[in-house]
Order: sequence, then C-alpha cells, then structure tokens
Amino acid sequence: MDKTPEEQWRALSEQILTEVKEWRKSHPKATMREIEDEIHARMSRLEAQLIQDTAQESKSRTWSGASPQERPTCPVCGTPLHPEASEPANCKRLEVKR
Repeated sequence: MDKTPEEQWRALSEQILTEVKEWRKSHPKATMREIEDEIHARMSRLEAQLIQDTAQESKSRTWSGASPQERPTCPVCGTPLHPEASEPANCKRLEVKR
C-alpha cells in the first residue's frame, strides 16, 4: 500500500532529523553558520516535497478536459484559459508602470 503524502512527509522529516544528528556528531566544532547551512540544505528537500505534493493536489492541476465554466480564468480579463495557454489570445494585459 502506498503511503499518504502526510506519511511521506513524516518519514522524510524523521530521516532529516537523523541525518542532522549524525552530521552534528561528525562535525562537533561546526560554527552556527555551518549548522544553519547544513540544516537549511536538508530542510529544503522537505520544503520542495511539500510544495510539489500540495500543488499536485490542486484542482486547477487537471483542468484540460474541463468545460469553459470550470476552467481557471485570466486575472486580467476574466476569460477562461485554454490548457495550452497561460492567458487568452485576446487578453488586454495591464501595463505595469515602474
């Protein structure tokens, strides 16, 4: 049986904690910066997995076969988007003044 995303996140979290403990034992004189960098590098794996799994659970991920009423709309003109385009061809984009 496949694990749920939450079970996978928990397992990855535990793996990261174990790795950090082992790293710390082998680097007893590490500076705070080195510790921070090591933990950040390892936690970024969990962060990436959380982002990926959360994005894949989104309804908007699978709208290619949806009717125009069910599709996401352009935030500028409100026209339903086509699966292969990020904005409608006839969209009048807002000009951003800098």
